[in-house]
Amino acid sequence: ILPLAESMRREVGDALQLWYADDSGSAGTARRNAECLKFLQIRGPQYGYHVEPAKSYYVCKAVDEDVAREEFHRRGLLIQFSRGCTYLGGFIGSSDEKEEWMEEKVATWVESVQVLARIAEAHPQAAFAVYQFCLQPEWGYTQRVVADIGHHFAPLERAIRRYFIPAVTSIPGSEITAKMRQP
Repeated sequence: ILPLAESMRREVGDALQLWYADDSGSAGTARRNAECLKFLQIRGPQYGYHVEPAKSYYVCKAVDEDVAREEFHRRGLLIQFSRGCTYLGGFIGSSDEKEEWMEEKVATWVESVQVLARIAEAHPQAAFAVYQFCLQPEWGYTQRVVADIGHHFAPLERAIRRYFIPAVTSIPGSEITAKMRQP
C-alpha cells in the first residue's frame, strides 16, 4: 500500500493523508478529499486496494455539506455524510457528536466494571486481569487519541471506587477514597 499512498501524495498533495494499515483518510477541502477517494477508486485495484465509497464517510459542518456533496457527486462518488464518526478507535467531528459518543463509551465501561466486580467476588485475580489488560488499555487509548474528554470519566471513577476495588480487595467501598486511587 505504501507505493499507492506515495503516488496519491504526489498527485493530490494538498490533502493531509492519514494511513493506518489498509485504512486511509484525508483532511482538507471537499474537492481534495473527493480527488483522494477517486484516485483510490481508480488506482487502488492495481495495488490490491479496493475502495468502497458507500462505506466511506465525509465528516463536515452543516454549512459545508452542500458544497461537499457536489464535489463527490461530480466524481460519481456516493458516500455518507456525517457530523462525526469513529476513526481508528478515536472520534472526529463536532463537539456535540463527540460528547454523545463519549457518554455511550463511558456507560459501557461502567457496566463492564460492574460486571467484573460481580465476577471478582468468586474470581478476583481473573477479574483484575481483565480489568488491567482489557478495559484499562481501551479507555487509556481513547484518552490519548480524543481531546478534551477528561470530564466524562467521573462515572467510571465512581464505579471503580464503589464496586470494583471493594470486590478485589475486600475493603468496603465507603472506605475507598480518592487519595487511595492516586498513583
